[in-house]
Amino acid sequence: MHLGERIRQAREIRGWTQEQLASEINKHKSLVAQVEAGFRLPSNEILESVAFATKLPLTFFNEAPHLEFPISEVLFRAPREIKRREVLDAVRYAEHVFSIYSSLAGRVKEVPCRIPEVKAHPAEAARLVKESLGLNPNSPMADLIRPLERAGVSFIVLPTMESGEAFSVWVNRLDGRQFPVIACTMEKGSVDRARLSISHELGHLVMHRSFLRKVRSEIEDEAFAFGAEWLMPESAMRREIREPITLTSLAKLKPVWGVSIAALVKRASELNLVTQRQYHYLCQQISRLGWKAREPETLDIPMEKPRMFRKMAEVAYGNPIDFTAFAGDTHVSPQELRRIINNYEGESSGEPLVRSNVIRFTKV
Repeated sequence: MHLGERIRQAREIRGWTQEQLASEINKHKSLVAQVEAGFRLPSNEILESVAFATKLPLTFFNEAPHLEFPISEVLFRAPREIKRREVLDAVRYAEHVFSIYSSLAGRVKEVPCRIPEVKAHPAEAARLVKESLGLNPNSPMADLIRPLERAGVSFIVLPTMESGEAFSVWVNRLDGRQFPVIACTMEKGSVDRARLSISHELGHLVMHRSFLRKVRSEIEDEAFAFGAEWLMPESAMRREIREPITLTSLAKLKPVWGVSIAALVKRASELNLVTQRQYHYLCQQISRLGWKAREPETLDIPMEKPRMFRKMAEVAYGNPIDFTAFAGDTHVSPQELRRIINNYEGESSGEPLVRSNVIRFTKV
């Protein structure tokens, strides 16, 4: 029976421990553990209590368990030490959203995956991938997400996290094919960090399908190098970053290249465009001005939201989306579907669309 496994998935979608779920349904933790392990069938009362607590319809529990990501292969970007619990919560939430993606994918013509596997130096890998996607290797990435969605990358917007920012994974499908997934937090005021995180995770997808053959520090260094070249190409930076190099001169480049001033300072150091003394001085200035936590709002980069998820829903369920029908097919409440969909760009949200970059779907 899959009821116990489905209850576990519902609990983990909400980021709860067994003890927390037991408290929510006023039962003992041991009962929850027995039900999830399949040693005991849940009564109708327990199922209804779990459905009410997790705000998932009863039909959710009648469905087969959804696909789970290979968590040992999840590559998580975090600026500091991150707890396993926080990683697990983010991954389980992403699996939940991906299960809705999968339901939609069966109703529209699929976007083929064009993300290549490249075995090369990270900077060269970034240039090769750009060329394979028809992108200019030396131009600013004004649109970062849309070209990747058109190449078959599924984006999942994560809730705000205490420590982490993004992760990537190749998801194995039943037909043997793989889906590239990037999950990332996206908040106003930290768009430049999100863009670096996405570029970093793209590096993992491209270079590290067999990452277990390398130590973690090595693959992280490679992903950082890939992301730096993806957003700040060396040849362009040597042209753009000119003496005298100051925070003011670098601030002018931020809206053009869509990266933080701090990232430009670090890139200048990596390319030996500044001395170590100049680099440390610029970092001290950033810290003194309070820009490590928040760079000036006047230099904020416009938010770019993923589009594909909402577009698929609009094709399958109309525009505006018929959330009642959507909920009936996905076994998720209309209210929750609305909350998820609001993280994605779309015409029905009243948000602007770059028409030339819209992903086109048709019903199957």
